[in-house]
Amino acid sequence: KGNVISESYREFRSPMKIYHDSLYEKVARHAGRILKIGGKANVREETTAFGQSIHSNIRSSSKNKKMEQAIDFAHLNITVRDVISLTVLVLLLSFIPLIALFAGLMVGVMIQPLMALSFFLTGLAMTYYVYSAPYRMKKRYEMTVGADMISAVLYMVISMRNNPSLEAAMEFAARNTGTSMSLELRKLLWDVKVGNYFNVEDAILDYAEKWKSNKEFGEAINLLVSSTEQSGPRFTSILDEAVRLILRGNRETSQFYISELRLPLLAVNAMGLILPVMGLVMFPVVAIFLEVGVEPLLVLYDVLLPVMLLFLITSILEKRPVTFSKIDITHHPNLPPPGKFRLGKRNVSAAGVALLLGIILAVLAVITYSFGVECITPETGERFCQESESLGLFVVGSKASISYSIISALLFTLTITIPVGVYFMLISRGRSKLREDVRSIESEFREALFQLGNKLRSGAPIEKALIESIKRMENLKIRDLFIRAAYNMQRFSMTFERAFFDKQQGALIYYPSTLVESIMKAVTEAAKKGPKNAGNAMLSISNYLKDLHDTQNYVERSMNGVTNSIKFQAYVLTPLISGVVGTMAVVIIRILSDLQLQQEAISSFGSLPISPFGAFGALSITPFQFILVVSIFVAQSLFLYGYLLSGIQVGEDPIKRAQILSGMFIVSTVIYCFITIVSLMVFGPLTQLNL
Repeated sequence: KGNVISESYREFRSPMKIYHDSLYEKVARHAGRILKIGGKANVREETTAFGQSIHSNIRSSSKNKKMEQAIDFAHLNITVRDVISLTVLVLLLSFIPLIALFAGLMVGVMIQPLMALSFFLTGLAMTYYVYSAPYRMKKRYEMTVGADMISAVLYMVISMRNNPSLEAAMEFAARNTGTSMSLELRKLLWDVKVGNYFNVEDAILDYAEKWKSNKEFGEAINLLVSSTEQSGPRFTSILDEAVRLILRGNRETSQFYISELRLPLLAVNAMGLILPVMGLVMFPVVAIFLEVGVEPLLVLYDVLLPVMLLFLITSILEKRPVTFSKIDITHHPNLPPPGKFRLGKRNVSAAGVALLLGIILAVLAVITYSFGVECITPETGERFCQESESLGLFVVGSKASISYSIISALLFTLTITIPVGVYFMLISRGRSKLREDVRSIESEFREALFQLGNKLRSGAPIEKALIESIKRMENLKIRDLFIRAAYNMQRFSMTFERAFFDKQQGALIYYPSTLVESIMKAVTEAAKKGPKNAGNAMLSISNYLKDLHDTQNYVERSMNGVTNSIKFQAYVLTPLISGVVGTMAVVIIRILSDLQLQQEAISSFGSLPISPFGAFGALSITPFQFILVVSIFVAQSLFLYGYLLSGIQVGEDPIKRAQILSGMFIVSTVIYCFITIVSLMVFGPLTQLNL
């Protein structure tokens, strides 16, 4: 476009190219080029590495102002016109099932009206989903960046205690916070450099104004800005108040969110358990009266209901307040590559193991299904095969309590859930252990800082204070960090800074914690002004970490009640009730099938009256089809419960989500299959009719 990009800006933004276009952005841009609905744009918007829009010509109308702000805030590489064009395109596509239905009626081809209507309603839901996507992406970005806000304020306060410079504090926070928050701070510093803001105070205050959803962050930033005008005890008290303010606000917003969760969770339980149970019990009877097969049940339970639950759960998580940043283990030396797990000293593909397990289970399911198929050659000579309820386990009379077809349906269920659960388990287990190790180190770091800070504050030399404080860390794992540092200072005559940060021998090489590393950077800077200054800095940071740790524990305890109810729903109620209700429905299907056979036998005698059931059609759903549809719904429900649970606990965290989903998929589906088999053993004999 003829734009000139300076070498300094190119160097600045080169490591920041992490905003890859999502599938939604790519599809929306294609739709915008095809339909071009929602306003003209003579020149498409340019985007920087940060996704910031540079509008060449026309701004959107006031009606689309809110969407435009959401797009800019979330750094989406699309325009309002792209979103509207994609929305209209999806809306037009949603009418295809109805058009096909009417066209089929005109040419004499029968299409299920319920199926067409279901797909049409799904299309309407997708239309709304597509239109509202920028707002959801904005909220997701708020959660991603907001999780690092507490850390950002904490790092800025730590830096300003050593150097009362707001710009230096922003640079220190940008180097040590999560990627998204780091980019935001670096962007603000760049805007000041190029003249978009007069100074860093204006830049950070303007940025805080955007976060109306987190007013505590804005108030904390205002305190940090005002502290630059103070000195002495007043200066440090304002910094302390900024930390207390954002932590207190985090407690209050979390408590309010938990109190508002009761009604939405009740709706999730109703849609995920109560309503499906009522429908499952009644469906066999409705199916024989309406002459429908398994298709309506498949669309309702495995398409429409999960979509509705997904919308509801997404709306619940969008209201979740920001909490704390995730522990960063990306630089851990024992971290396996993405998609792999450690087996001894080798990195093994988790997807390969899951795929192999899935193939084995699928083969077992197909073989088991073939055992339950009975082939008949009638007098006409045309051989046909069908599922037989007389082939299976625990045969009573002419029926098997657990037919091979039902066993194969359960095996197909395990084919879906077990490999996925194993994949998530392999991916998350090693990473979760690394994270817990780092969490343990960080929780002990506060006590270690307090011990060392006390010694330094008394005026002892750094090396002597380090050795004496180690004696008071007998029960702490992080004690080895300071032992390595002391060894480096004694054996290699390193400075306090090099003892921790030396690239070959530094103690922090063996403790890859972003929090520990960033705080030690601040401590070593303070140590350059003398041991007492370093001691004061350590004691202050220790108090900050204590407040942070107490707030984290408070939020986790507050959410325990909510998360425990979701776990009980996913691990116990869903598999238990689904297994029993599925069995009851199978019993009803078998009884109705026997009634139909008895009706045919009676109606074959012309002199006898026809049974009232003769006015209705044949039952065209089999126990295999029913159990398979219910099993798919159970698997979808478990995924949604896991998504809800991880979202409430930690927000956007792939490792925690994978850990939760692995347990739900493996444990809950095994319980579901076990309950189904046991209930069939108990209630299966009831299907024998003595007529």
